Amino acid sequence: GVRGRFGNFKYDLGIYQTEIEDMIITEQTGTSKGRPVYQYNNAGEVRVKGVESMLTYRPIRPLTLEAAYTYAVNEYTDYVDRGTDYSDNELTYSPHHHINARVRYQIMTGLETELEGDYISDYYADSANSWVADRPILYNLRTTYSGRKWGAWLHVMNLRDTKYATRVSYSSRGGATYNPGSPRTVYAGLSYQW
Repeated sequence: GVRGRFGNFKYDLGIYQTEIEDMIITEQTGTSKGRPVYQYNNAGEVRVKGVESMLTYRPIRPLTLEAAYTYAVNEYTDYVDRGTDYSDNELTYSPHHHINARVRYQIMTGLETELEGDYISDYYADSANSWVADRPILYNLRTTYSGRKWGAWLHVMNLRDTKYATRVSYSSRGGATYNPGSPRTVYAGLSYQW
């Protein structure tokens, strides 16, 4: 990887590849009383590879723009389960693209507001790569204050109150299972140092 600075730009770029033996995965095998039933499988050999990058740009002192991007290709290289060969298929819950972008504005010394957008591309919800799931773009808003002794924060997560699933699983025996994401949630806090 490389990292550095060029004027008002900061960059960070990393390329990776990892070979994993005896990868343990969780797979849905059906349902019981309306709830999904999972089992742990040894998926054999897996290859994960990709690029991770981060770019920060500060055009004027109070404004900072940040973007992080990951491109990943994660696949089974040797995985046979109950006579079915999943080798060369993509890992479940493994989107190719993940983009996180933030606009941060320093209103005054110690007081900062940040708007964040988070996007992931669609992904396979099963090892057979037959069922595709996706998630909408999520937006978060954060305001923080850091004084000499006092601090405060107000965070609004899932700003648009978007309905989404944090994870989708699919099984031919049990259908699709959705882990619901949180609705709009507000966090507030106050701190004091002595």
